[in-house]
Amino acid sequence: MATPVVTGVAALLLSHNENLTTAEIKAAILNTATSVYALSGLCVTGGRLNVSAALRSIGYENTPLSGNNISLDKACFTISGSYTIPERINGRTVTAIGSSAFANQTQMSQIKIPTSVISIGLNAFENCTSLTNINLSNNLTTIGSSAFKGCTNLSSITIPNSVTILGSNMLSGCSSLTSITIPFVGASRTATGNDAKFGYIFGTSSYNGGVATNQNGITYYIPTYLETVIITCGTNMPQDAFYNCTDLTNITIPNTVTIIGTNAFNGCVRFTSFTIPNSVTSLGSNILNQCVSLQSITISFVGKSRTSIMHC
Repeated sequence: MATPVVTGVAALLLSHNENLTTAEIKAAILNTATSVYALSGLCVTGGRLNVSAALRSIGYENTPLSGNNISLDKACFTISGSYTIPERINGRTVTAIGSSAFANQTQMSQIKIPTSVISIGLNAFENCTSLTNINLSNNLTTIGSSAFKGCTNLSSITIPNSVTILGSNMLSGCSSLTSITIPFVGASRTATGNDAKFGYIFGTSSYNGGVATNQNGITYYIPTYLETVIITCGTNMPQDAFYNCTDLTNITIPNTVTIIGTNAFNGCVRFTSFTIPNSVTSLGSNILNQCVSLQSITISFVGKSRTSIMHC
C-alpha cells in the first residue's frame, strides 16, 4: 500500500505548487517524515509519512483579498536557483506579494513575477543575497519600502512603466548595481522635495559598497558601482533630482520630459556628454553646474526656455 499512498501525496504536493521539480517533491516527502523508533534502520527515513508537514514545506501562506484574489505572504520552503511565482494558488489569483514573503531566500538566483501581481510589499525580497535577476510584471503598480534591500548580487534592475509608487530604501544595500531603469525619480511621478531625489530609493542607512551622497541636506547611500540610469517616462525632472551623484556617468532622459528643475544634475562630475531631449521646454538654473568632465552637450535651445530673450 505504500507506493500508491506516496504517489498520491506526490500528486497532492504538485497540485499545490505546480513549479516543483521531481527532486523537490522527493525531498518534501522524505525530509518531513515523522520519526518512529520501531522503524529505525528499516526504511530510508526511519519514520512514517507526514502529509501535513510535507504540504507545509512546499506551500505558501496567503491572505484572501477581494474577489477570488490572494496575497502571497510567505513561501514555506527553501528556494534554490531560478523560481517563478505561481499566478494561481488553489484556484485563486495571486495579485500581491506580501511583506517579507521571500525575505532571506539566500539560495534563490532568479525570480519571475507573474502578470497577475500588481503590488509588492515591504521587505518582500530583502536579503536575497544570491539574486541576480528580477523579472517584474508589466502590470505592477506598487513596490514597497525595502522590497529588494540587501540583494547584494543584483547588478541591474528594470522597473516597468506601469509602476506608480516606489517605496523608500527599495534598493538599499544593493551594492553590485551598475545600471537601473526606472519610470521616474523618487517616490512617484508627482513627488516633490526629499521624496523626489534619486537617493530616495536607496535610503539613508550605510552599507558596504554604498557611497555617501548629500542631496539637499540629506545623506543617502548610493551603490558605488552604479553608473547608468535610464528614465523611461514622466514629464518633470525634479529639482535636485541627481544633485551630487558623483559616480554616475550616464543618465538617459525620455522625450516625454518637458521641465528640468534647478540643480537637477549639479555635481555629476563624471558626465562626459549629456543630451537634453527636444521635448524639454524649460530648464532650471545650474542644472549642469560642477559637471567638470563634460566634453559635449546636446540641447535644442539656449537659456531658460524656448521663449527666453537672449542678450549679447
